[in-house]
Amino acid sequence: MAVRKIVTDINGLKWDTSTWGGAYASHASIRARNIKFAPTLNLHAPGFTKPEEMRGPDPSIVGGYGGDLSFDVALRPEAAVATEMRYMLEQAGTLNKRAAASAKITAATSSTIVGLTADIGTYVVGDAVFVYGSGTDPQMRFITRVQDDVPAPLSTTLTVTPNFTDTPANGDSLRAVDTWTPKIGDPGAYYQFLMYQGGDATNSHLFTISDCSLANWKLSALAADSLPYISCSFKADSWTSTDSSAATLANEALSVGWPVLGDSFYVDNSAVAVESLEFDAGMDLQPYTATSGTNGRAGWFCAGCMPKLSIKPYHDVDWITRLTAGTTFSGCFESVNGTSRGWALWVPKLQVVSIAPDALGNKLLGDMPELLVCDPGKNADSTNYPLFAFAATSLGS
Repeated sequence: MAVRKIVTDINGLKWDTSTWGGAYASHASIRARNIKFAPTLNLHAPGFTKPEEMRGPDPSIVGGYGGDLSFDVALRPEAAVATEMRYMLEQAGTLNKRAAASAKITAATSSTIVGLTADIGTYVVGDAVFVYGSGTDPQMRFITRVQDDVPAPLSTTLTVTPNFTDTPANGDSLRAVDTWTPKIGDPGAYYQFLMYQGGDATNSHLFTISDCSLANWKLSALAADSLPYISCSFKADSWTSTDSSAATLANEALSVGWPVLGDSFYVDNSAVAVESLEFDAGMDLQPYTATSGTNGRAGWFCAGCMPKLSIKPYHDVDWITRLTAGTTFSGCFESVNGTSRGWALWVPKLQVVSIAPDALGNKLLGDMPELLVCDPGKNADSTNYPLFAFAATSLGS
């Protein structure tokens, strides 16, 4: 036995991607907080009985490995470098990458933008758009309908929600945006994480955590003037443990994000004052069990999700009216930092199923609705809306 004196708040992460059981060789640093790993190991009790008194059980037989890794990363969309956030969420759903379209908007209304099909025709329902211009406020909105050849040949009209608060103008631009929508199926890649604990060559430890898949992600406690973080949890297929493995991690070439300030939550087309909000993707990650797997698995797959959105709005009798009438509405939150960076969340159909009036943090009354994420249905063209969509500015600004 060799006791190590490892300070618990000195730790770090590196990551890499590969195929299941593949080679991991190009690990990059992650700036993260609340890094936790719970290694697991199946121990099978033989359960033999004996014809003697007070003998006790036989030792358990070691079986397959597993584990749970979790950490928080700052929500910081980038227009110049790839981020680990994009790769993680790519595991969690369908990723649509839309290129920038500088000065390509030819016309607009409070709920539509028009451009040549060659410039904006790749967008689909559920994608986000980031609109900006020299005289137009930067805004992120989600597409609810795509109409080609309207109003002119070779043009495309994108209908968005919520309505623009500042109508775009001819010559305005679209920033490059990545949009994720949930899906069922296998992840596109698997992860290996190197979890370093301790800060010197003697009092240190390394977990090498392999063939991981994103199990769930959350936007937690997005309060006024707070820094937004994504809380990620992963399921691991295997791990190894090594002492004396201290490493100096290179800094990420990423910004530190920005606080939630000047950002709006929309109920349909109305901006509503909320003290805070949270979102839980509610992923259902399952093992792809197989006798051929080293640890009884040959991969992971997402069997679905049950997302949950929570908000803390100030009192408005409309919340009670929505509860009693059973009406549904869309919810959208955007956080834009100038004309180059932003992120947004859209849930197309919500229903208030209960209300718990209570004081908010400043002692003003809030209605605290419990929200049900409903089947969003289809648009006028029978195109499905996504259950939810999350978007962030991307490469190629």
